[in-house]
Amino acid sequence: MRKLHLLMFICLFTISIVNAHEHKKSVQDSTTRTHVEELSDSTAHLAAMTSNVEVKPAHYKIIVFDEIFEHLHNKLVHFPIAFVVAGFIFTLLNFRRQVFDKTILILAIMAGLISVAAFFTGNIQASAFAATDKEWLVGIHKNFGIATIIITWLWIAFLLIKPLQKFAWIISLIAVVLILLTGFYGGILAH
Repeated sequence: MRKLHLLMFICLFTISIVNAHEHKKSVQDSTTRTHVEELSDSTAHLAAMTSNVEVKPAHYKIIVFDEIFEHLHNKLVHFPIAFVVAGFIFTLLNFRRQVFDKTILILAIMAGLISVAAFFTGNIQASAFAATDKEWLVGIHKNFGIATIIITWLWIAFLLIKPLQKFAWIISLIAVVLILLTGFYGGILAH
């Protein structure tokens, strides 16, 4: 069973990294564009038709190693969201039968660890929003992210300390609310 969980995690992690919803950078062949280079594709084709300039579509090259580490924050953040939400669902299921204690703890720890990594990669990406109209959203997103990390680690502590275990569900509820708010503002920034 552990091997199955590990295999599922590796598959999800790999899929997230390779297929994260990021805009791919293109490496354009320098011979495919002329003086209409700054124009959008549709405008470029219109300009080409009126000026007899041949415009070929851009050629895209994907450099896998660069793509894996580009916008790493956007690729990592999906894991804490999924782990916290899944942990909360298992917490609710655990009210009936106390069989998911270990699962909840593992999900919370994974969420806590990857949240910290997401925080640091997010700080690296934050500079892209400096002096833009979305700069203020970065601050809100960051503050919610910090609160989410704190509450996730507090949830882990509540799961580990016997007298506090009966209150862990409350902390998990707060963690879900915070991570959804963090993700909401992150989604606005990403799109």
